[in-house]
Amino acid sequence: MRVLFCISGIGTGHVSRCRPVVDSLTARGHSCFAAVTGYRAGKLLEDVCPVMTPPPDYRKRVAPSTGTMPPYLVIPDLESVVSAYQRDAADGLAATLDFFEDAIDETRPELIVVDQVMGPAALARERGIGVVQVSHPPFLPGYGPWMKWAGKTDPRIVSPPAQVILDEAFAAREAATPSVEDLFSGDLVLIPGHPAFGTCEKAFHFRPNRLPERPPAEGRQAEPPLVLSYMSFMAQELGVDVVRGILDAGCRAALIDGNNYGLPEEIAGDPRVSILGREPIEELLVQASAIIHGGGSGIAQEALAAGTPQVSVPRNTEQETTGRKLEQFGAGKLVAVSDQPLETIELSSGFRTLAHPSASHLARRITIALSDLLADDRAVEASLQKGNEIRLLPTVDDATIEIENLMAARA
Repeated sequence: MRVLFCISGIGTGHVSRCRPVVDSLTARGHSCFAAVTGYRAGKLLEDVCPVMTPPPDYRKRVAPSTGTMPPYLVIPDLESVVSAYQRDAADGLAATLDFFEDAIDETRPELIVVDQVMGPAALARERGIGVVQVSHPPFLPGYGPWMKWAGKTDPRIVSPPAQVILDEAFAAREAATPSVEDLFSGDLVLIPGHPAFGTCEKAFHFRPNRLPERPPAEGRQAEPPLVLSYMSFMAQELGVDVVRGILDAGCRAALIDGNNYGLPEEIAGDPRVSILGREPIEELLVQASAIIHGGGSGIAQEALAAGTPQVSVPRNTEQETTGRKLEQFGAGKLVAVSDQPLETIELSSGFRTLAHPSASHLARRITIALSDLLADDRAVEASLQKGNEIRLLPTVDDATIEIENLMAARA
């Protein structure tokens, strides 16, 4: 079977969760290819399968119009994803369609696996190709508006109708314009994580491929407590506050990819601060008393498996949903980047939303959250309970078998 992976290049999390599926399919004799919208992210797959990345003009067409992203951004609903983050939503989507159409024509797959990119699913269906989606809550087909649970509907939020954008982007193609639901649905939806974070129709949940070993009983007795910081995106903006918050809570700080934090000399030289590279996090998690991260789904699952309490500092609504789930489980605390009111920001042409344009009193709130979390033994117990449930999920090889069964049924 020939399988084309169509993967978002925003960060490395999308490629990282697809790679175990690529490895498993390849080990079972299938031919895998990857089309990745980010150049650096694409390099993470070059040693396991042929990788295609976009032509030079692609980045110019899809790059956001704003120079920098604010530390926190409200994405009101799933449809807004179509128009956010791009200079011109319709042209950006058209560029994405061109890239993936070329990749499909070049590789001639029998199946495409889509990880949170627009367009490939519709292009595959035009050609009668099977579609598997890889996703995580709350970015799920049929999940609905992300913000309804928070009551943050606000007249200042303005988004072009998604269907209008789709009509324009697909105008040059002979096939009918798909709906937003068509872009994110599949014959199967693979979700590497616990269904308690969110699930959907046709979902198959499996455990992440890299789970920490169980922590030794004496592993976290060191004083002062060790707190990991895993802020891989916007680290330079938030890193100083994160480290100050850890130190003010009386803890030691170990910073993953810490050279990007832009720390002043007095903090970087503090003996309580360890600046690490992009190291595997599994062993560090079982040594740490807590971890601070941005609310990503993957790291949240790994920390639960390690029994490590979590402080999440979300950068957008999607990550805020994950952080609120951790609070609901009793396994973590959510800390907003700012204690000031949300402000209106124009993110791209025709798209206005709400944001925290800068951090405010973040270090103080991190200190309070960490102190409360480390004083609560139930946070470790709650993490371990959810971690045990994650370990009972099917494996990535089971997910591969689901793919094979799907293709057999289609045949």
